Amino acid sequence: MLFKIGDTAVIRIDNAPARVMDTLKEEGFTNHRIERSDDVRLSFSFVESIDIHDAVTLVTMSGRKEDRLFLFDKYDSLILCDLSTAGEENSEILVEEGIDPVFFYAFLEHMIRILLLSENKVMIHASAVSHADGAFVCFGWDRSGKSSLLLEFIEHGGVFIGDDRTILCEDGSVIPYYKNIRQFRHEIIDYPEILGRYPGGSTRLIRFFMRFETLLRSTKSKYLKRFLRLSLLVIRKLDKRTAYLTIPVDKCKEENPRFQIQNLFMINRSLTDSIVINEEPIERHIDGMVSNILFDDRDLMSMYQQFKFLFPDKDNRLLRNYQQTVSDIIRRALARRSIHTVLFPETCSIRSLYDEMLQTAANC
Repeated sequence: MLFKIGDTAVIRIDNAPARVMDTLKEEGFTNHRIERSDDVRLSFSFVESIDIHDAVTLVTMSGRKEDRLFLFDKYDSLILCDLSTAGEENSEILVEEGIDPVFFYAFLEHMIRILLLSENKVMIHASAVSHADGAFVCFGWDRSGKSSLLLEFIEHGGVFIGDDRTILCEDGSVIPYYKNIRQFRHEIIDYPEILGRYPGGSTRLIRFFMRFETLLRSTKSKYLKRFLRLSLLVIRKLDKRTAYLTIPVDKCKEENPRFQIQNLFMINRSLTDSIVINEEPIERHIDGMVSNILFDDRDLMSMYQQFKFLFPDKDNRLLRNYQQTVSDIIRRALARRSIHTVLFPETCSIRSLYDEMLQTAANC
């Protein structure tokens, strides 16, 4: 089975167990599927077992077998790869059939990041949507409201490009990365049509979350607000499946879609009483963007450090200079642009924020 990331990187996955394919479908990754290609850059082959007899183990989760790195999941199933060649040539990776699907998907995304760097592209921590004449790209830290804004744009006719993960090219364009939108159910109380569109969207539990969130927004008591927030955290940890709603994304109709960036936003929640939007030079924020990406890619960097410890005479050029390469691509892609920094209070509705951002874009 073949998958194309961006407009060139092709990945082959052979003999994957049904539960692995189910996870890829749940995540939205199967939207990248293509029928044929002669330019495969990365191959995954699933096998019954991998012999690591006489291997050198670093910790319980990784080790060295001859010239290859192996990684354990929580069930002691293995992934075996030569990290030194990743991104440089067609890499072949062996995976045991018993692998945890979530572990495999996380590793797959690590490899995708390396592939993209080899093509002067970078996976940025941002949401993006095609709206009107170009792409709106929203940077922000986790829980800053990127996905909620994305939903608002889509409800007003926008075309999905990326949720939390978007592919940025050095020419300043963005390419879709298909990953289903996953939101806490109580966070989309402003979208009853979405709640009713998907399985489980009208259950009593969702209505409970909606009432809970409405109370949290409306209360003036600092102590009650603190109690409600703590209660939400406890509920989320007890059962994430009931707290989340997964919203499937639509694949672009074009064969190799690219979108030129029209507007850049950096969004943050704040203690202000109203929405504050300022236009600033992009240079002031590039280091922050890179730091956000590095934080998001910390598991990839951890894997690379283990690889270097196990193989002191080997290296991966793309990972060795990862931070600098990411920074250089972003600087070339966004050169001479400005960015709008957005501060909005927690009491602000996403719809109001959307209107303000749209008005700002229209005035530019």
